[in-house]
Amino acid sequence: MRDLEGDSFQRNLDSSAFGLAGGRSSNAPGHRRNDYNVATNTLYNLTADLVTAGLYPAGLDSTLNDISVTPDGKVRVVWSVQEVDFNVYAYTFNLNLPARVAYVADAGSSSVSVIDTSKNTVVATIPVGVEPLAIAITHDLAHAYVANLGADSVSVIDTATNAVVKTVPVGRNPISVAITPNGATAYVVNLGADSVSVIDTATNAVVKTVPVGEDPISVAITPNGATAYVVNLGESSVSVIDTATNAVVKTVPVGDDPISVAITPNGATAYVANLRESSVSVIDTATNAVVKTVPVGRNPVALAITPNGATAYVANLGANSVSVIDMATNAVVKTVPVGDDPISVAITPNSADAYVANSGSNSVSVISTASNTQMATVTVESSPISLTIAPSGTSVYVANIFANSVSVIDTASNTVSATVTVGRAPVKVSISP
Repeated sequence: MRDLEGDSFQRNLDSSAFGLAGGRSSNAPGHRRNDYNVATNTLYNLTADLVTAGLYPAGLDSTLNDISVTPDGKVRVVWSVQEVDFNVYAYTFNLNLPARVAYVADAGSSSVSVIDTSKNTVVATIPVGVEPLAIAITHDLAHAYVANLGADSVSVIDTATNAVVKTVPVGRNPISVAITPNGATAYVVNLGADSVSVIDTATNAVVKTVPVGEDPISVAITPNGATAYVVNLGESSVSVIDTATNAVVKTVPVGDDPISVAITPNGATAYVANLRESSVSVIDTATNAVVKTVPVGRNPVALAITPNGATAYVANLGANSVSVIDMATNAVVKTVPVGDDPISVAITPNSADAYVANSGSNSVSVISTASNTQMATVTVESSPISLTIAPSGTSVYVANIFANSVSVIDTASNTVSATVTVGRAPVKVSISP
């Protein structure tokens, strides 16, 4: 592989070639696009830009192999050229991508703190409804949807202005929100109304209210956007919603007190953590039936699946441990001791490490997925309740509910690189996808 360098290419190519400039994107009218999306790249335009820069051999049989964004914000392009020999070329260049933003739900101050992740400082505080508990950001980065538990509403934030542009009334006690991959629809779980409000993101209006089981508490949407899985805590079931009709097509019995759900990257399987039963129900999404029940540690409360689809990590609140499930066999292959009261888990984009927030010991455990052993413990502030990993994989953002702060962990050194003061009782951090 030839790694090409040269300032001439950078001078001839800027972010506008990819629709990445800071304004509006022509391929998404009315929406901003602040990051590169491999799936929506136009090969023809990219090829033309490379040819203009003198880096792509015009007129040859060539194939674009891969485009990726590196942790330092550069774009790496890899292509193959069929000449006498088959040569592979690579070029890394800087598109000067805008800084990502982290949105923090401050339940105690009914606000959202906006953190510029390039500086790790709060650049805005946005008033929203009472007790915001969950945030989801559209994939075009244009809007953030905030579920306000105590206001029976969803606040819609325009990320360009960091202002609420609409407050959408929903059912009683909205507690979770998920957005379809195409950004067209937001699904809001209403804990106190046993329903899901379906919001059309073009109009920001509820287009349907879907009755589900008792005490729905969380929701996940399949990668193809076809199905939403809603966990019903009070009924020990999962409601399966067809997003084309917005109707429940199946109710799947699971273990006692299901509390969270995660779906595999290929969309084939949904994993449900059952709090009281201390198990994980494995649902085949083709048949919407439980194909296995996996015993785990006491009171599993959260789970995360590696991006490579190989392993699920389950945080066991009552056992101070993480159960590691091999998804090929759906069996626990390791139980990893962690800190007190593990309550949230997230995995780096390269599937290398799992980070676990230990709410009872004011720490974050770092598990190597290669060895499934704890390789570091990072001390944070009081009662870390949730954590989120930046898409670059370089930082972990930890919401410390009793400290009114967010700890930022550098994943290279596994040390706290910044502590950001936010509103009262931060419960959730969301970073633009």
